[in-house]
Amino acid sequence: MNRTEVKRRQALAISGIIMILTGILVSRLAGFRGITYISVAVFLYGMVDILMNVGSVNAVTRLIRLRYTKGQYRNAEKMKKDVFLFQLLCSLFLSGVIFLAARPICTYVFRLPLSNLILAVLIPSAFIRTVTVTKIGIARGEGLESLSVLTDVFRSIFILIFSLLFCNVFIRYGTKVSGLLGEENFVAMYGGIGFSVAVLVSELLVLLFVFFLAAAGNRKRKNAADGMRTTHSMGDNLKAYYSIRGILLFICLMVFVTFPLGLLFLCKAYPESEQILDSYGVFLSAYCGLGGIFILLVVIVMFPILGSCLGFLRKDELRYARNVFQNGVHIGSVYAMFFSTFLMVESHRLGSVFFPEQSELADKMLKTGSVIVLLIVLNVYFAEFLILTGKKAIVLGTVLLADIVQIVALAILLNKSGAEILSLVYAALLANLLTAALLGFFTHRRLRIGMMWMQFLLIPLFVACIAGLLQFFIDRFFTPHLGENLALFLCFLISGILYLIGLLVLRNFRMQDLEGVPGGKFISALGQMLHVL
Repeated sequence: MNRTEVKRRQALAISGIIMILTGILVSRLAGFRGITYISVAVFLYGMVDILMNVGSVNAVTRLIRLRYTKGQYRNAEKMKKDVFLFQLLCSLFLSGVIFLAARPICTYVFRLPLSNLILAVLIPSAFIRTVTVTKIGIARGEGLESLSVLTDVFRSIFILIFSLLFCNVFIRYGTKVSGLLGEENFVAMYGGIGFSVAVLVSELLVLLFVFFLAAAGNRKRKNAADGMRTTHSMGDNLKAYYSIRGILLFICLMVFVTFPLGLLFLCKAYPESEQILDSYGVFLSAYCGLGGIFILLVVIVMFPILGSCLGFLRKDELRYARNVFQNGVHIGSVYAMFFSTFLMVESHRLGSVFFPEQSELADKMLKTGSVIVLLIVLNVYFAEFLILTGKKAIVLGTVLLADIVQIVALAILLNKSGAEILSLVYAALLANLLTAALLGFFTHRRLRIGMMWMQFLLIPLFVACIAGLLQFFIDRFFTPHLGENLALFLCFLISGILYLIGLLVLRNFRMQDLEGVPGGKFISALGQMLHVL
């Protein structure tokens, strides 16, 4: 994983943060029930996106460059046409089937008939996105490295802007329709349609942007007649294409499938309850949203460390690779423990600031499941390492086992415990704990790393507990005088700085640990100022 790939993954994480913020803002406009209606459409859209686009850019890029390197210009041109045509037809077929079956899927499978129009408007975006992604892979293979980064960021920004615009427009119209027909859920439905229109318009703009840049930056290649004769059939090209994508595609599919299954189980367990629809919207917006932002922030920090580790492995410098990898575990744990503590201690304040209508439920979810930030950060780090070192089958098997455990746990909790929406939180915690244990074990076998429990876990955990107490007292002191919003910000800022100072005083960081880490220069400067580094 070179620097360009690290930057691309960081840009993808940043665009993910923007998308989560978009979801939170849409929940304030369309309501939590609107988010639940939207989620059905997004889940099916996501399934098509994973099947058609996960790993597609890297696969197309590698195949094109391999053929250009060998001077097989005819094979390269044929491979572009074969893959593009196949992606075009498959995505058109899948999108068309889901478009035609939108009503029965929403009505009889998820038991949410008001999601029908949202899905029908959103699903054409999956076809457009497939065309865009395939074109990006071809352009990268011809030398346009930055195109993927630009489109990821621009897409999320477009969706954010257009969501605010179209959701407001459609919600005003939905309010009028709701008043005439006496159906209050129409407001949420029309808000969801506004979001779907925003995604559709954004994908069209990104497609035009990609075709414009690809046409402007297309390098002149030798004519096909100057290269070797065509030797690869369409079947050969598609076989090579899916040999690169295959296992990664199934890994992402297994990770993603737990979300629609969770909603499916909830709708089956509480078929007549409208309150559960609001609760699921809170689960997506508050628990998955806020937790996801913190997870992605930590992942952005860890990607450069992972890139350095893989660089040492390519040079067969196992000792340096082991040290860098341990540094990644340490840095990720330090950041994730603080964020988990902040979510737990400030759960009530976060709920009242961002989700005032459902602050109590948001408080319960964040307080109960905040440790999932640490678990998912470690899971992403371990899984990325194993995937990039060729151990994809191990990751796939682990994720499949975790899915089975999560589904079984969710079914038992929904039927026996009466935990309702919190069953999703408990099941996710159990599955991620199992995943972290298994992936950590296989990573240990790969690198033979030794866990320095005092440095990696005990000291950060001790300082995180103290930071949690400080957050509690800072919140109680500042809120009556400054209000909830400013008090929450100051609580995060002050406790974060004191948390880092505590780790520095206890000698939990080394100078070499902070090299090349986002935020490392600030921590180093702070440590030198305190004369502890």
